[in-house]
Amino acid sequence: MTVVDGAEVTTFTLSPDNPCNTIITRSTGDAVYSVVTEHTTKATFTTVRDAGDEIIGSLEWREVLPDKVTIGSNRPVSLGDWLKKSKVPFKDVASFVDDEGRKYKWKGLAPGSAPFLCSEDDNYTAAIARFTKSRRIYTPTSGLISPSATTLRPQGDPAASTLSLAPTLTDTASITSTLIDVSPSASPSTTPARQFTPATLQLLPRAVEIQDLVVMSFLFLEKNRRTREQGGLSNERVVVANIAPMGGC
Repeated sequence: MTVVDGAEVTTFTLSPDNPCNTIITRSTGDAVYSVVTEHTTKATFTTVRDAGDEIIGSLEWREVLPDKVTIGSNRPVSLGDWLKKSKVPFKDVASFVDDEGRKYKWKGLAPGSAPFLCSEDDNYTAAIARFTKSRRIYTPTSGLISPSATTLRPQGDPAASTLSLAPTLTDTASITSTLIDVSPSASPSTTPARQFTPATLQLLPRAVEIQDLVVMSFLFLEKNRRTREQGGLSNERVVVANIAPMGGC
């Protein structure tokens, strides 16, 4: 756990960067969630389990109709009934409500964007959770440089919704895990292995209050987003320029 501008930030790491098959850990390395997708002849299910190996949610994939989601012991419902997409054209927003009736919105769901979660508390202006995808670590002569940096700031901070696009110096000792590029173009005998920053989901205390819902809603939305980006080819890995090989569910 780290502190940014006086607020504690809980950071979860996804290893690998795949919303359908991954282990989600704390900064201490302890596993918090496991995500497994099983493809059968009848159906495909993505199941999310907590640290106690209890199933907290699942997603049933469907080709034509919307996916079906089960949260806890509730009955299965259409994903669109739980995560309501905006009806405004070209506005990539999905909203949901917690058990106390409090409202939230995931924004930044368009291809190439960075998803972040806002709450009704401040009229959805500041992020309370944010996802940062895995990216390749550049190695110019001056040192290791990350292509972009994203800072999650507490609500009320004027810069809370600002993404920093300036390159930032990366301390390699602070990178707890990396992904290795195993593409055919990377020859071990002639080319050093490419390394990538880990994919992370950061939560402010307000998001930690509904941690399970934040994690599940992110995973299921990201699964659908990556499927769209890959043109529906949901069982292949995709390597985008300068972005880590991401599992394509």
